[in-house]
Amino acid sequence: MVSARISALEAKILTRPDQLSGLAAEWDDLAARSLSASIFQTWEWADAWWRHFGRGRRLLLLIFREEGRLAGLAPFSVKRHLNLPLRKLEFLGTGLTDTLDILIRPDCAEYVLPRLQQSLFDSCRLWDMADFQQLPEESPLADGRILQADAPRMHISLFPQEVCPVVSLPGRWEDFTALLGKKMRYNIGYYERLMRKDFRYEVGMAGEEDLEAEMDAFFSLHRRRWRKRRLPGVLQNISVQRFHHDVARRFLRRGWLRLYYLKLDGVTRASLYCFQRADRAYYYLGGFDPDLGRYSPGTVLTAHALREAVGAGCRYFDFLRGHEAYKYRWEPANRVNNRLLLAKPGLCSAAMLGLNRLERKAEARLKDWIEKWQENR
Repeated sequence: MVSARISALEAKILTRPDQLSGLAAEWDDLAARSLSASIFQTWEWADAWWRHFGRGRRLLLLIFREEGRLAGLAPFSVKRHLNLPLRKLEFLGTGLTDTLDILIRPDCAEYVLPRLQQSLFDSCRLWDMADFQQLPEESPLADGRILQADAPRMHISLFPQEVCPVVSLPGRWEDFTALLGKKMRYNIGYYERLMRKDFRYEVGMAGEEDLEAEMDAFFSLHRRRWRKRRLPGVLQNISVQRFHHDVARRFLRRGWLRLYYLKLDGVTRASLYCFQRADRAYYYLGGFDPDLGRYSPGTVLTAHALREAVGAGCRYFDFLRGHEAYKYRWEPANRVNNRLLLAKPGLCSAAMLGLNRLERKAEARLKDWIEKWQENR
């Protein structure tokens, strides 16, 4: 029965951008049915990323249908690695995305996964190495099942990549704050009272009429925060800013955007760029006026975002990748993203693996240096 359903699946490789656009409704329906899919596995995020960063890449979508209905999807692209004649297969969204994964309808996972694995290896004529980053713990690519495929001889490496702190939310705000330390509970109220005393205080969420202005304010605050640390930050690139403007508009239309602002005397002095979908809220990035350190606007605005998530019935508040100290004030549990590398045998693939190892070491050393530098300031 299993083999019959596997053979009955219709598998296709799509490479045209208009085919990506045509999948919008089916893609999001599949994401809604996939139990572990995050907001980053939606069509809106993937399509926006492709539109802004797809230049120089080849689209490669592996799709699977059962009786005409979309049952599985693997959204990839192929690019030249470091301008060398080495072709690297990656997920759409690699670099800016905190979780990346395939999508499979739960009721047919047993049948889609073997076929998807086979299609992946059948397509290896189009790539030399696959670099699957930021795989969540529950991903079928991160638990070893990909290693069981009847694959051609390949170099395979699976290892932890980044920590992702996640807060489990109870049904009431009072129950959540009871889990926090005494000092943290006090600080939430203290800093808000201090700002209310010294300024005309307002906390809110951007809507259609002020979205562009509040996004620009967020970018500006994020830059100021990082420039004070003599670092560029992740929003320095104009293409990245345009991508997030696009994502914000798309997510606002779907009801997923949560762009929180804190205004003092009518001026936005702190922003949180957050998302919410299904039972999970996501803290993507924040921007704060560095001159307001004594008021801790980040603490106040994060508390507001958490309170809103609790009120909306969310079960999780995901701080996403990175183990920055401020996240652990909210008592999260750690999850770990993984990275899977597949390379075909041969000199080119061996060279690519060597380059990749050097990149990983350089990234790790840079992160360690930044963390130590921040701790010593």
